[in-house]
Amino acid sequence: MSTRTGAVDALKLFKIFRSLQEQRLTGLLSFERGQIKKRARVLHGAPTRVASNARRETAVGALLEQGFLSPDDVTRATASRDGAGGTIEAALVRLGLIDAAQLLALESRLARRRLLEVFTWTEGSYSFTPSDLTPEPAERAIDVTALLLEASAKVVPQATCAAFVSDYTSHTLASTPLMETHGASFDAMFPGGNVRSALRDGATVETLRAHFQDAERVQRQVFALVIAGLVTFRQRTEAYAALQPPPRAPAAAPEASARPTVSPAAGRPSPPAPQHVPVASPPARPRAEPAARAPKPLDDAARAKLAEVSRLASALGTQNHYELLGVARDADAKAMSARFKKLALDFHVDRFAKYGLEPEVAKQIQTVFMALNRAHEVLGNEEKRKEYDAQLSLAARGHSVLGSGGAPDVGQIFKAEQHVRDGVLQMRNGNVDAARQRFADALRATPGDVVAVSGIAFADFLTAHSQKNRSAAATARQQLEEATRENEARDEPFVYLGRMYKALGDMERAAAAFKRALDINARCAEAASELRHLQRRVEGSTEKPATGGLFGRKKT
Repeated sequence: MSTRTGAVDALKLFKIFRSLQEQRLTGLLSFERGQIKKRARVLHGAPTRVASNARRETAVGALLEQGFLSPDDVTRATASRDGAGGTIEAALVRLGLIDAAQLLALESRLARRRLLEVFTWTEGSYSFTPSDLTPEPAERAIDVTALLLEASAKVVPQATCAAFVSDYTSHTLASTPLMETHGASFDAMFPGGNVRSALRDGATVETLRAHFQDAERVQRQVFALVIAGLVTFRQRTEAYAALQPPPRAPAAAPEASARPTVSPAAGRPSPPAPQHVPVASPPARPRAEPAARAPKPLDDAARAKLAEVSRLASALGTQNHYELLGVARDADAKAMSARFKKLALDFHVDRFAKYGLEPEVAKQIQTVFMALNRAHEVLGNEEKRKEYDAQLSLAARGHSVLGSGGAPDVGQIFKAEQHVRDGVLQMRNGNVDAARQRFADALRATPGDVVAVSGIAFADFLTAHSQKNRSAAATARQQLEEATRENEARDEPFVYLGRMYKALGDMERAAAAFKRALDINARCAEAASELRHLQRRVEGSTEKPATGGLFGRKKT
């Protein structure tokens, strides 16, 4: 198969991605506009790695923008790359400035962002070169349907949606198999009462406009459904399948009254296609609009489900994904999927459509369903689940690192972790000022980290104690004691607390703090060592005084 090339615009891009998906093509897809060039690997119709020469879209540019790297860090990595070869990203990992898992998660997010940005282009060109590619380690496929839905919801201008839908206002909408697999993704892009929840047999764009009383809302959502392939347009007995070529028919002169075949992806009519109508087929009769049905009264089972919806909605801000789904932290993928399927069946908004609920109640149901779906998307993906588990473990330390949409900000997590590790190391080496700076850096990345808070308080105490500043030492002591009271899930703060009491000569409290650290983490070597020293000190003080001299020897 030869290379395909052409100009791009918003609608052309949808057709390109749908064509790649439906034909399950493999090769290299390139986009170019002026000096900006992007290149994506496509495996069986799904884009994977996407490279861009735009600085703001590189991993280094994103890390600089988010404050996870400093210009000095980039200078060090560049020098390391020039000396050892390889990429600057590999140099960042080699120098410990970024974690490999963090980099992989960041690249996955950037790949999607790089493709979405192309949908904003009003000019440019593309080329697709088929080739034999094999999957690379840790290569993640981008869901094309989800990508098209996101582009429809966030990127495509309203005028484009309106112009596209205006050609099909009298056509009925019919769901495709993709609706079952990606309906939840559509709901996430268009929360609240959306067009999908109002789709019924015989529904048209006109009836949907009358139902929602919001033309722009209906235009964009219908555009998204059709352009992503979740629904198709139908006119009487003629089927208009989105982004699929018309079936070949025997050559014949088109009827004078034949309407031009319309490609929803291209958004403009193509020359009339030959039509073949069996002679025996009777003319199709217009379908009458279904009569509106009276709402069904709530039964006991529906009331119980609505009460459960209310409970879940009130707990969304306090429960993690495991608690929301009602599964154990060690649940396997099979159990997780089975649980989600049951919850999705119980709390899908369509289940309650027949009761004619108030809009506020329907919105609450939709919110709960979206939260359940988001929890399953995270916990059902091995890599995302690892990242989320890391976020939960850090939350026990006082982190507040949730990103947009409730997803953990992996960049903040790993950056803060590195600062904390450096701070602990500096403290062990006696570099109090350097340790305090590292802990402060960690707090800027993830405010509330109890290890960083206690580390700063202990550093301030040591500085004040060495300068015999009793007031400052008392303040630092109070801050350290408060940090350990507010969060008792980490051993490091209790180690600092024990050392502070030891410096003050309060050996009993020091021993209690070290024991508490060991209760939390039985492998805490620092607490065990400090406790052994204290015990020897206490035992030595109860023995009889030596006869004199060093090690009990008499001085001569």
